[in-house]
Order: sequence, then structure tokens, then C-alpha cells
Amino acid sequence: SNVLTSEFSSAKWRSLTISLQSAGYGIGATGGGLVSMYLIKTYGWQSVFLFGGLLSTAFIFVVLLRLPESLEFLLSQKPKAALAKAQKLTAKLSLPHLETLPPKPQLSRQAPSGFGSLFGEGKTMPTLMIWAAFFLVMFAFYCILSWTPKLLTGAGMTAEQGISVGIWMNIGSMFGAVLIGFLGTRFNIKTVHAVFLLLTALLTLIFAQSLSQLTLAMALAFFLGSFANGSVAGLYAVAPTLYESANRARGVGTAITLGRAGSIVSPMIIGILLDAGWQPVGLFYLNAVVFALAILAVLKIRKLKPV
Repeated sequence: SNVLTSEFSSAKWRSLTISLQSAGYGIGATGGGLVSMYLIKTYGWQSVFLFGGLLSTAFIFVVLLRLPESLEFLLSQKPKAALAKAQKLTAKLSLPHLETLPPKPQLSRQAPSGFGSLFGEGKTMPTLMIWAAFFLVMFAFYCILSWTPKLLTGAGMTAEQGISVGIWMNIGSMFGAVLIGFLGTRFNIKTVHAVFLLLTALLTLIFAQSLSQLTLAMALAFFLGSFANGSVAGLYAVAPTLYESANRARGVGTAITLGRAGSIVSPMIIGILLDAGWQPVGLFYLNAVVFALAILAVLKIRKLKPV
């Protein structure tokens, strides 16, 4: 969906549309949580899985009937009825009418295929940097998102106060994706992303000093959640610009996989550090450093020429 959103967006609005698309995850997760609370209370936990399965099945037909095929795929790969589909799609997008399909590009025999196509011929550095950025940002983001209530409780707050701060962080995260997308329509998205990462790192350090003050922690949690989630949304906006059409889905999908690896490793490492005697303040300092490292990867990407 991220790749298709990128393709069907104009250059001016691409950052905003991709950010809005990624914000849908948080909105859906929040709505799903509210629905799940009602379903579990009324019908039991099994109803959540039944509801989720039925909704997912329904959207199979929505996607098949309403989601258009990639125009670049139709033009380059020429599947069955490609011309008719491309003509219908260009009409919807107000693009020039196609009389015939362009000739299929000839690929060099030496050109790598599959996973290897993400490397070589100027692709190695963009791939490694976007992998690093995804891993680091998702590592720190999910650490903050999943551990903050527990860390605040360990720092002296009550369980209810810790949960309240966590809620404000989630509320702020809904605005972050929209904000970075809006700014991306006016400024270089890579520069905006680097600024978001810097602000997230600074807010993480400041937040670590507010663990004993509930009101201040709530206010900072809102902004920390906003900029942290904006940093995640920024990755989704930047990644498609690094790959050509034939490699875009593979490149973005692989980068997201590295990000998910970071989100899995993060809570495990924090648990190990807590068992080793680390204090909550030190753990927030650690995440600030991780966000700062991600800035280096994004700044390197910023110097690379987009596809």
C-alpha cells in the first residue's frame, strides 16, 4: 500500500499522502482497541478474532474491485489487457491518452535479480542507509511506546498515572504523521525527517528529566509521541524515492522488514537492561542516542540522488 500510494501521488503531495496512509495504522489500531474492549466484554475474546477475520475477508473484495493496478507495472510488464487497464487508469488520473504501450525495456544480462537487485550500480548505499534508519527508528519508537507506562511506574508514578502518560503519547502520535506529511509538501522530506529525528532525540532527553512530574510528563509525552511517530511516517515517505519502479516494492518491503526486526529486538533488550539494574532515566537516554544515530543515516540518504 505504501508503494502504490507513492506511485499514485503527485510529487508535491506524495509526502503528505504517504504519511496519511501510514497514519491509518494508528487510527485503525485505536479504533480496533475500542471495538475489542466492547466485543470482549459482551461476547468474549473469541469474538475479536471473528470480527477481525470477517473484516479482513471483506476487504479482499474491496481491494480486488476498487484498488487499481500499478500504472508503472502495466506499462513495463504488460500483463493481460494491460493497454485497456492503463487507458482506464490514465483517464482517471487526467493523464494523456495512451494509444499503444511503450516497448518493454531490455534488461542487461549482467543485471542482478531478486534480492541482489537492491545492491550494486549505486544502490548499495541507499539500501544500507534506509535499512539502518528503519531499524534504529523502529527500535527506539517501539521501546518508548511499549515501555513508557512501565518505566514511569518504576520511576515512582502510580500505574494509573503511567497509563495516562502513555495515552497522551498515543494521542500525540496520531498528529505526527499528518504534520510531517504536511511539511513534506513544502520542504525537502529528507530534511524535514532529519529535523523530526533531532527533535525526538531532544524531547526524549527532556522527558527523562520529567519522570517525577505528572503534568509536565503528560505534556512532553504528547509532543514526544507526535515527533516519534512522525519520524516513522517519514521513513515510509522517503523509502520509495530510493528505488525505481521494478525494485520499489522489494526495496521498501525489505526496509520495513528491518524496521520490524528493530521493533521486536527493542522490548527484549530493554527487559534485559532492566534486569541488569538500569534505571528508567538511563533507558530514555539510550533511546535518545538511537534516534541521534538514525539522523546520520537520514542525512546520508539526503545526499543521494532520488530515483
